[in-house]
Amino acid sequence: MEPRERAAWVQVVVAPAGWAVYVVLLLVRAGDEVLVETGYWDLVAWAIGGAVVVSLLATLAVGGFDGAKPDLRDREIDGRAQQIGNSLLVAGALVAMVLAMVDVDGFWIANTLYLTFVSSGLLASIAQIGFRRGGVPGW
Repeated sequence: MEPRERAAWVQVVVAPAGWAVYVVLLLVRAGDEVLVETGYWDLVAWAIGGAVVVSLLATLAVGGFDGAKPDLRDREIDGRAQQIGNSLLVAGALVAMVLAMVDVDGFWIANTLYLTFVSSGLLASIAQIGFRRGGVPGW
């Protein structure tokens, strides 16, 4: 398995795990309170920061950094995978914008965006793994 694929596998595991930890901590913090009245910004910051640190350490541990310059195939795989992930990012941003237009509480907008970022990264990593294993389809 190539180092870049190992790094993508790390993201497939860490991104949803970090979000799940955030949700559990948020629900514990909320307890019997109304969820939208629960403070969440510090949990989001810690969850994102923690996921970044865990991703870096795990990628180092599995040899996901090789220091080699990406070749044409690597650039094409990375670009296509990012396009796929970005499509979900755009869709999630549109959902958040609609939520803002109809005056939904900021809690739901922020959490929609956070879930969108996680899902976008997850989808891009899955696409990258697929392209590395099965090849990049021609257009």
